[in-house]
Order: sequence, then structure tokens, then C-alpha cells
Amino acid sequence: LVAAFAAMLPALSRALRREMRGSLPRCLAAATARAAVRLPAARMTVTTLAEPQMLCYQCEQTSSGKGCMTQGVCSKTPVIAGLQDLQMLFNLRLGQLAHLAGSAGPSQTAVRHTILTTTFATLTNVNFDDAYFDRTIRETAALVAELEAF
Repeated sequence: LVAAFAAMLPALSRALRREMRGSLPRCLAAATARAAVRLPAARMTVTTLAEPQMLCYQCEQTSSGKGCMTQGVCSKTPVIAGLQDLQMLFNLRLGQLAHLAGSAGPSQTAVRHTILTTTFATLTNVNFDDAYFDRTIRETAALVAELEAF
């Protein structure tokens, strides 16, 4: 799953940049649909899932200034890199929805706190705990759902 997610990131990033010219509510959904990449069956092996590769470019320590590809220079694992990337995508969506909802939107304090703490944990490499990111991704997803229903 993490390898498949990592393979989708470049296409998702390109699609997000294209869609940013459109309306923000449709931006992430349209970009995700366009970036949905099916990996060839030959590339999806047990080894790939057991030892996923990564592309981590989240800090200044990246290998050769190009990003870490197998294990982070900072000792980050591919699983943590994938979880952090997923958290940042949720933060993007959360920020978009909070902006659209304005001050009348629900849970503005929780939105600010979530974006601040999870971005800090990701960009400063202070937390490599799978359980932390699993919890914060679930919490962020709940906030996204709340704002989408608003």
C-alpha cells in the first residue's frame, strides 16, 4: 500500500498543480481522480510490500539533495515517510475546507491545532512513531468529514 501510494505522489502533485487553477472544493477530488495510477501487476510483489521504497524530500538532510530513496539519512523508514506524506495531503484538504468555511466553520481551533502540530512533526523530523501518525491521520480525516458536511 505504501509503495503504491509513493508511486502515485508525483502524478498527484502534477495534477494538484493543474487543478489549483480551478475551484478549490473540486481541486483535490479532481486531482486524485486524474492521478489514480494503476501499477503493473509485475511491480506489485510481496517484496515490494514488505520492503517499500520511498522518496522522502521533507528535510534539508536528504541524500545528495535529491531525496532519500530507501531509508532516510535521518533514519526515517519508508512507512513513516508515506504516513507523513499522507498526513500532509490531509492537511492540504483540511486547510482548503477551513478557508472555504471561514470563521463560521466548525472546529476552527481544532483545525489550526491539527495543521500546526502535524506539520511540525513532519517537517522537523521530531516524530517517527507509526501510531502517532495513524492517530493524527484518523483525527484529520474526521475533521475533513466534518467540514465537508458543513
